[in-house]
Amino acid sequence: MDQQLNTALNSLSEQTGKISIALHYVGGDMEKARQMVAGSYRDLFALKIVYNSSAMHGAVLIFYNQVYSKIMNPFGYVITSYATRQLEPGNDWKLFEKEMQEVIAAESPDEHLGNTLKSRLYESFTFQFARELARFLEGKNTIAIERAFQKLIQYILNQARIDVRVEAQQISSLDMELYSATTQKLDQATLQGQGQADAQAESAKASASASSEEIVEGKDGVQLILKASLILAPIKGKEISKLQSGDRVKVSLVENTPKAIQVAQALNAYKDGNFAPVVARVKSVKYDPAAGYTLHGIIAKGIFVKIVEEEKSIKVAMDTVYEMAKGEMVPDEPKMNVKVIILLAAAFLLLLGIVVVLVK
Repeated sequence: MDQQLNTALNSLSEQTGKISIALHYVGGDMEKARQMVAGSYRDLFALKIVYNSSAMHGAVLIFYNQVYSKIMNPFGYVITSYATRQLEPGNDWKLFEKEMQEVIAAESPDEHLGNTLKSRLYESFTFQFARELARFLEGKNTIAIERAFQKLIQYILNQARIDVRVEAQQISSLDMELYSATTQKLDQATLQGQGQADAQAESAKASASASSEEIVEGKDGVQLILKASLILAPIKGKEISKLQSGDRVKVSLVENTPKAIQVAQALNAYKDGNFAPVVARVKSVKYDPAAGYTLHGIIAKGIFVKIVEEEKSIKVAMDTVYEMAKGEMVPDEPKMNVKVIILLAAAFLLLLGIVVVLVK
């Protein structure tokens, strides 16, 4: 009986630990965390890449977060010789990662080129590249995926010709955290802090659910909610922490769905397969220390966008026409008042001078 109880307690403790990890990666959303632990919510693609040229070869394992359009913990190597052993990207990502480690231990990778590959991958993974990659992954277009990484690796390693094979495997951030041998792990302090934040987030979420201000499809005229990202303006933009309801910000749609394309076309913001920026009127701004900022905005009647931004010190591009209009409405009136005061003062002094002359 005691053994059964200990087994049950250990299982409960393990489940709680998994929930805490999942909560970190889904920004405190308990429902998504439970789905992730159950295996029904997968937010990552493990991209297994093998490349080979006459001068060098290597492999890369990239964890691509399709929700936030960013890469996490790229692991790779570059060996300056022709490959004598070819890894198979069709294998499960855990086996592929293990085989990469074996190659690194057995051969002599170029450390400088390996570091360059890793840093340049981060630099080259722009929003545009991520958006194209998401479209290819959604359409399971392996040829387009391989072509995209072929161009990227050729550029990074300065190779005129290189053969690239890529396989994408859908997994979750929890899988990465638990089973990857090369990724940086969450520390205990982060998870403990997450637990406290989760309790507050759950309480706030419960209050929001009961509030009539919650923005959900089919309620209060909300016909559709699309995922979007903020357009940044590091110099002239407005700090994200200062955004408030009513502000007009520039955003770009990030979900390549028929509905999103239809809306973008109606707003003249879709051309040659690419989304152009649109203006959204901010409806709500919420901040969570664990997840960052969540914004809802209106881009057309009944059409809302939802933006999740983890960065806390960015500047956002604003609608310049609207901002100029606001600026003209405020300062113009005081300027007119100053002119009137000056004219009145001059008239008073002139009148005073005439009176003095007449008295003499």
